[in-house]
Amino acid sequence: MDPEEIQAKAVFLLQRNSDAEIFKLIGNSVPVAGIELLKDVRNYSINQLPPPDRKLLPSPEKAEAPQKIGKITFALLRRIAWKTFCDPESSIYKLWSKRVPKIFNEGYFSAAIVTTMGDFRMGLPMLASGIVALIMKYSAEEFCEMSKPKGLMVARDDNKT
Repeated sequence: MDPEEIQAKAVFLLQRNSDAEIFKLIGNSVPVAGIELLKDVRNYSINQLPPPDRKLLPSPEKAEAPQKIGKITFALLRRIAWKTFCDPESSIYKLWSKRVPKIFNEGYFSAAIVTTMGDFRMGLPMLASGIVALIMKYSAEEFCEMSKPKGLMVARDDNKT
């Protein structure tokens, strides 16, 4: 993936699209195998519910809508984005929190996403562009608070019994 191409697509997405449209584009960029995996997980989970509760769930067509898939995909990648961009000691976070134009214009976000996704062997340019567009849309504080992982366990320091 080329960081300059990702940056150009992210800027294009920001200029003409709302969050809903960006999520839809992310959802459309998910490979068929990823969508099949989500279907399998959904079907397995639905089978664990009692029949009356199953009737309350949205239809498979609504669950597989591109916007819904995009939101799910971003939720799955949110922790990766948070770890990449929300370390208060990192130079990218410091520039972002001060809203330095250089960080938006020179592709810092794109380069970081390309590097991170490369580490995880994910090579989907439109997915990367959508994530960069969503990150650029918010301030550092807003994005980091919104994407902060919601842990299931108490941190070791908090457990003072």
